[in-house]
Amino acid sequence: MLSELDQYFCGLYDSNIDGRVVRSREQVQFRYEYDFLLRWLLKMLYNNARAGNAAEDHVERLREYSDYIIGEETIPAEILLLARLTIPFEGEDGEIPPSHMTCGLIEIEDFDYRLGETYLVSIDSFAFILVMLIGASRGFRQKAMGLLQEDSSLGEASRLRPGVNQTNLPASEATSLHVDGQLVMADWAKWLRKNQQD
Repeated sequence: MLSELDQYFCGLYDSNIDGRVVRSREQVQFRYEYDFLLRWLLKMLYNNARAGNAAEDHVERLREYSDYIIGEETIPAEILLLARLTIPFEGEDGEIPPSHMTCGLIEIEDFDYRLGETYLVSIDSFAFILVMLIGASRGFRQKAMGLLQEDSSLGEASRLRPGVNQTNLPASEATSLHVDGQLVMADWAKWLRKNQQD
Protein backbone atom coordinates (compact mmCIF):
# COMPACT_ATOMS: atom_id res chain seq x y z
CA MET A 1 0.00 0.00 0.00
CA LEU A 2 2.81 2.44 0.87
CA SER A 3 4.65 1.55 -2.34
CA GLU A 4 1.46 2.53 -4.19
CA LEU A 5 1.69 5.99 -2.59
CA ASP A 6 5.33 6.35 -3.63
CA GLN A 7 4.46 5.25 -7.16
CA TYR A 8 1.67 7.85 -7.27
CA PHE A 9 3.95 10.65 -6.11
CA CYS A 10 6.73 9.65 -8.52
CA GLY A 11 4.22 10.05 -11.35
CA LEU A 12 3.02 13.39 -9.95
CA TYR A 13 6.61 14.59 -9.60
CA ASP A 14 7.51 13.59 -13.15
CA SER A 15 4.43 15.22 -14.68
CA ASN A 16 4.15 18.38 -12.54
CA ILE A 17 7.24 19.21 -10.50
CA ASP A 18 10.53 17.86 -11.91
CA GLY A 19 12.73 20.62 -13.29
CA ARG A 20 9.94 23.21 -13.37
CA VAL A 21 11.08 26.71 -12.44
CA VAL A 22 8.09 28.99 -11.88
CA ARG A 23 8.37 32.71 -12.63
CA SER A 24 6.58 35.64 -11.07
CA ARG A 25 2.99 36.08 -12.33
CA GLU A 26 3.04 32.62 -13.95
CA GLN A 27 0.18 30.14 -13.47
CA VAL A 28 0.55 26.37 -13.44
CA GLN A 29 -2.27 23.89 -13.99
CA PHE A 30 -1.75 21.33 -11.23
CA ARG A 31 -3.38 17.91 -11.62
CA TYR A 32 -3.62 15.75 -8.52
CA GLU A 33 -5.55 13.00 -6.77
CA TYR A 34 -6.37 14.48 -3.35
CA ASP A 35 -6.49 11.28 -1.31
CA PHE A 36 -3.19 9.90 -2.62
CA LEU A 37 -1.46 13.28 -2.36
CA LEU A 38 -2.57 13.92 1.23
CA ARG A 39 -1.65 10.40 2.32
CA TRP A 40 1.81 10.71 0.76
CA LEU A 41 2.42 14.11 2.38
CA LEU A 42 1.39 12.77 5.79
CA LYS A 43 3.66 9.76 5.29
CA MET A 44 6.59 12.08 4.55
CA LEU A 45 5.88 14.24 7.61
CA TYR A 46 5.51 11.21 9.89
CA ASN A 47 8.68 9.49 8.63
CA ASN A 48 10.64 12.74 8.85
CA ALA A 49 9.45 13.38 12.42
CA ARG A 50 10.45 9.88 13.53
CA ALA A 51 13.83 9.95 11.77
CA GLY A 52 14.64 13.48 12.91
CA ASN A 53 14.06 12.88 16.62
CA ALA A 54 11.14 15.30 16.74
CA ALA A 55 9.34 15.94 20.02
CA GLU A 56 7.24 12.94 21.07
CA ASP A 57 3.96 14.91 21.01
CA HIS A 58 4.73 15.92 17.41
CA VAL A 59 5.36 12.28 16.42
CA GLU A 60 2.21 11.16 18.24
CA ARG A 61 0.12 13.81 16.48
CA LEU A 62 1.23 12.48 13.11
CA ARG A 63 0.90 8.83 14.20
CA GLU A 64 -2.84 9.47 14.60
CA TYR A 65 -3.03 9.40 10.79
CA SER A 66 -1.18 6.10 10.28
CA ASP A 67 -4.40 4.19 9.46
CA TYR A 68 -5.37 6.87 6.95
CA ILE A 69 -1.90 6.77 5.38
CA ILE A 70 -2.23 3.03 4.69
CA GLY A 71 -5.73 3.51 3.27
CA GLU A 72 -7.78 2.11 6.14
CA GLU A 73 -9.62 5.34 7.06
CA THR A 74 -11.44 8.04 5.12
CA ILE A 75 -10.04 11.50 4.38
CA PRO A 76 -9.69 13.39 7.68
CA ALA A 77 -12.00 16.42 7.60
CA GLU A 78 -9.86 18.32 10.12
CA ILE A 79 -6.96 18.72 7.67
CA LEU A 80 -6.80 21.66 5.28
CA LEU A 81 -4.38 21.20 2.37
CA LEU A 82 -2.97 24.19 0.50
CA ALA A 83 -0.44 24.47 -2.33
CA ARG A 84 1.87 27.34 -3.14
CA LEU A 85 4.32 27.95 -5.98
CA THR A 86 7.76 29.28 -5.03
CA ILE A 87 9.77 31.51 -7.37
CA PRO A 88 13.58 31.81 -7.59
CA PHE A 89 15.41 34.24 -5.32
CA GLU A 90 17.11 36.88 -7.42
CA GLY A 91 20.32 38.33 -5.98
CA GLU A 92 23.16 40.45 -7.28
CA ASP A 93 25.04 37.37 -8.53
CA GLY A 94 22.13 35.62 -10.21
CA GLU A 95 19.11 33.62 -9.23
CA ILE A 96 18.72 30.71 -6.84
CA PRO A 97 15.92 28.44 -8.06
CA PRO A 98 14.04 26.37 -5.48
CA SER A 99 15.65 22.94 -5.61
CA HIS A 100 15.24 21.51 -2.15
CA MET A 101 13.01 19.15 -0.25
CA THR A 102 12.06 20.05 3.30
CA CYS A 103 9.24 19.09 5.61
CA GLY A 104 8.12 19.61 9.18
CA LEU A 105 6.31 22.00 11.49
CA ILE A 106 6.21 25.65 10.45
CA GLU A 107 4.95 28.81 12.09
CA ILE A 108 2.65 31.06 10.08
CA GLU A 109 2.82 34.62 11.29
CA ASP A 110 -0.82 35.46 11.97
CA PHE A 111 -2.28 31.99 12.50
CA ASP A 112 -4.15 31.25 15.74
CA TYR A 113 -2.43 28.13 17.05
CA ARG A 114 -5.30 27.41 19.40
CA LEU A 115 -6.99 26.10 16.23
CA GLY A 116 -4.32 23.52 15.40
CA GLU A 117 -0.85 23.05 13.90
CA THR A 118 0.72 23.91 10.54
CA TYR A 119 3.11 21.73 8.54
CA LEU A 120 5.04 22.13 5.31
CA VAL A 121 6.27 19.74 2.65
CA SER A 122 8.26 21.68 0.06
CA ILE A 123 9.65 20.07 -3.09
CA ASP A 124 11.40 22.31 -5.61
CA SER A 125 8.90 24.99 -6.73
CA PHE A 126 5.91 23.33 -5.02
CA ALA A 127 5.09 23.88 -1.35
CA PHE A 128 2.25 22.00 0.35
CA ILE A 129 0.90 23.41 3.62
CA LEU A 130 -1.11 21.11 5.87
CA VAL A 131 -3.22 22.65 8.61
CA MET A 132 -4.25 20.07 11.21
CA LEU A 133 -7.15 21.51 13.17
CA ILE A 134 -8.16 20.34 16.63
CA GLY A 135 -11.75 20.11 15.39
CA ALA A 136 -13.38 19.14 12.10
CA SER A 137 -16.39 21.45 12.24
CA ARG A 138 -17.20 23.82 9.41
CA GLY A 139 -16.66 26.76 11.80
CA PHE A 140 -13.10 25.62 12.56
CA ARG A 141 -12.31 25.28 8.86
CA GLN A 142 -13.78 28.69 7.98
CA LYS A 143 -11.94 30.44 10.82
CA ALA A 144 -8.64 28.79 9.86
CA MET A 145 -9.03 29.58 6.15
CA GLY A 146 -9.85 33.21 6.96
CA LEU A 147 -6.63 33.55 8.97
CA LEU A 148 -4.56 31.81 6.30
CA GLN A 149 -5.90 34.04 3.52
CA GLU A 150 -5.08 37.16 5.54
CA ASP A 151 -1.53 36.05 6.34
CA SER A 152 1.05 37.73 4.12
CA SER A 153 3.87 35.54 5.51
CA LEU A 154 2.35 32.49 3.81
CA GLY A 155 2.49 33.85 0.28
CA GLU A 156 -0.33 33.21 -2.16
CA ALA A 157 -1.58 29.68 -1.52
CA SER A 158 -4.53 27.81 -3.01
CA ARG A 159 -6.66 25.30 -1.15
CA LEU A 160 -6.76 21.79 -2.61
CA ARG A 161 -10.05 19.94 -2.06
CA PRO A 162 -11.29 16.35 -2.12
CA GLY A 163 -13.26 15.55 -5.26
CA VAL A 164 -11.33 18.10 -7.35
CA ASN A 165 -8.50 16.82 -9.52
CA GLN A 166 -6.97 19.99 -10.92
CA THR A 167 -6.49 23.64 -10.10
CA ASN A 168 -4.62 26.64 -11.47
CA LEU A 169 -1.87 27.65 -9.06
CA PRO A 170 -0.60 31.23 -9.36
CA ALA A 171 3.04 31.94 -8.55
CA SER A 172 3.39 33.48 -5.12
CA GLU A 173 5.91 36.12 -4.10
CA ALA A 174 7.59 33.55 -1.82
CA THR A 175 11.14 32.90 -3.07
CA SER A 176 13.51 29.97 -2.64
CA LEU A 177 14.88 31.67 0.48
CA HIS A 178 11.41 32.19 2.00
CA VAL A 179 11.43 31.52 5.73
CA ASP A 180 9.39 28.30 5.75
CA GLY A 181 11.96 26.36 7.73
CA GLN A 182 15.67 25.94 8.36
CA LEU A 183 16.27 23.55 5.46
CA VAL A 184 15.44 26.15 2.80
CA MET A 185 18.92 27.49 3.49
CA ALA A 186 20.20 24.36 1.71
CA ASP A 187 19.51 26.18 -1.57
CA TRP A 188 21.64 29.09 -0.46
CA ALA A 189 24.51 26.81 0.63
CA LYS A 190 24.31 24.81 -2.61
CA TRP A 191 24.38 28.00 -4.68
CA LEU A 192 27.37 29.35 -2.76
CA ARG A 193 29.32 26.09 -3.21
CA LYS A 194 28.57 26.03 -6.95
CA ASN A 195 29.70 29.63 -7.43
CA GLN A 196 32.88 29.08 -5.43
CA GLN A 197 33.79 26.16 -7.72
CA ASP A 198 33.15 28.12 -10.96
